[in-house]
Amino acid sequence: MKSKILIISWSDFFGGAAKSSYNLFKLLKKNFNVSFFVQKKLTKDISVKTYKKTTFNLLLRRSFSFVINKIRGSNNDLSHNLLESDILKEAECEKYDLINFHWIGGETLSINQITNLKKKIILTLHDMWLMVGASHYLYNHPNKFFFKGEKLKISFFDKIVWSKKLSLNGEIYIVTPSNWLKNLVKRSRLLNKFPVTVIPYSTNHNIFRPHLVKLNSINKEYRPHFKKKITKILFVSAARLNDYRKGFDLLDKALRSNKIKNYKLFIVGKIKEKEKENINSNFVHLGEVYNQKLLSMYYNLCDLLVIPSRLDNLPNVGIEAHSCGKPVVSFKVGGLQDIITHKKTGYLAKPYSITDFVNGINYTIKNKKKLSINSLIKSKIWSEKNINKQYNKFFKNIKS
Repeated sequence: MKSKILIISWSDFFGGAAKSSYNLFKLLKKNFNVSFFVQKKLTKDISVKTYKKTTFNLLLRRSFSFVINKIRGSNNDLSHNLLESDILKEAECEKYDLINFHWIGGETLSINQITNLKKKIILTLHDMWLMVGASHYLYNHPNKFFFKGEKLKISFFDKIVWSKKLSLNGEIYIVTPSNWLKNLVKRSRLLNKFPVTVIPYSTNHNIFRPHLVKLNSINKEYRPHFKKKITKILFVSAARLNDYRKGFDLLDKALRSNKIKNYKLFIVGKIKEKEKENINSNFVHLGEVYNQKLLSMYYNLCDLLVIPSRLDNLPNVGIEAHSCGKPVVSFKVGGLQDIITHKKTGYLAKPYSITDFVNGINYTIKNKKKLSINSLIKSKIWSEKNINKQYNKFFKNIKS
């Protein structure tokens, strides 16, 4: 009899972690008895379960998350997860043998609830949150959080969250999409006692693939820009444009250096009108894109993708771009080193050198044909078939 698996995530589509958990759900459905429950549902997939009605507990947790983040006023994304949640009850977790938690920040459930859950647990890490205090990413590693780090001060709130995470115990298995996160888990004072496996995100090669795009299939206001014989650079992000971690400010500096000739930057994502006034590079805003087929068209219409993140795990956009045969330029940070093979499928610039990022864009433009072929070849490792095999092996090992 197959084990019943429950996937829990804050959302099924808002951000890269949510999309990855939803893609995994669709993939596992082919071979496993799996359900998916989210706090914030955005897809129209009827098989994705969520709250039937808004509960007082849900409203309380949303309010608490908003207020405490305002109080702290940090540039980092923060999650404290201190309030007891009704999500496990709503998801009927008692019916399942394995509980797979994905991005559960924003008070999705409390840390104590994970510890007290008498089930086999899989923690899929999409960032650093489970290893540290309230932050989802840390650029420096305090000794309080890691075996090897720097003597940095820790806030009162982070001490509270950290102390709660010290109680994590039980039959817990960890999955990281990138080798960068796996190495951090091994160094972590919190998580190094649990087994960790690297399984990357998958991508649908029926959608994200090289193909010719007819310009009449996209919005007519964008067609003249794609018709021009210029270098077309693509930037895609679900985060706000001024998100420090995503590094758009670094990209803007690189493009306004006047060392990249005859280009146009195409931006996919949400941008406020005031933010547009502060962009100095030559750009076109393509708006927010929720349709994967349309996003694939934009990859195919552009020459390369740029990911100027100061820190990142395994951005789906990099995997999708390579699957469309497009090279990627980024800084040599985090899990981006798993996606880009330097000077073979793109360029890994020295963090956070604007000069080297410019060099990377120019190198990629000059060697676009070779890099595109190599990108497409490498993308096979993220095929649904390959990732499905890895999960089959992973679940088999858990059962034994």
